[in-house]
Amino acid sequence: MTAILNNKPAQGFKELLTFPAVIDFRIIIDALELDGLKKLQQELTKLAGAQDYAVQGEPRVSANGKYISYTLRASVHSAEELNGIYTGLGKISYVKHVL
Repeated sequence: MTAILNNKPAQGFKELLTFPAVIDFRIIIDALELDGLKKLQQELTKLAGAQDYAVQGEPRVSANGKYISYTLRASVHSAEELNGIYTGLGKISYVKHVL
């Protein structure tokens, strides 16, 4: 199924990126989650392959302290894998947003 945007087919990952590609995922989690980064790394390892990612920079805490965001850089080998990462991370209960 192709998405329609302004009466034209919207481009998908396959048309916009050349694979393999290195993608930075900004992942915002609940600050109360114990070992949140470690758990995220374990999930990303399952989704993107062992040691195929890296934490970029320092975590950022929201102004009210409720959320922490991390940038995780991953090597993605196909549009299907990229979609699987977004979908998989989005299903985790303590993950609030994936950008």
